[in-house]
Amino acid sequence: MDLKWVVLNTFFLRLKGLMGARDLPDNTMYILLPCSSIHTFGMKLPIDVLFFDKYGKVLRLCKHVNPGIVIAEKGAYGVAEGKVGIIDKYAISLGSTIPLQDIRSADGK
Repeated sequence: MDLKWVVLNTFFLRLKGLMGARDLPDNTMYILLPCSSIHTFGMKLPIDVLFFDKYGKVLRLCKHVNPGIVIAEKGAYGVAEGKVGIIDKYAISLGSTIPLQDIRSADGK
């Protein structure tokens, strides 16, 4: 199964984010652009998070981020969030490149 990249590209999609989700797909990372920090307040489950630059290069990996945490990465252009284990499942590492040209928007636009 291929990894899907979905941009949360409206105010309301970004506002809600993954808050309240009781489960997440095994093959989807949700992207916030532009974004260099996130919080997990209101989350029901931990998530994997990665920060990347404007070219899609992964700058930082944060595995199993628990609810109630704030994380920031100076110089990051975007953040991707997904189900715990997704970073390992798809062998994402520092320096990997996010295929920014292949991402789709959550609202279909």
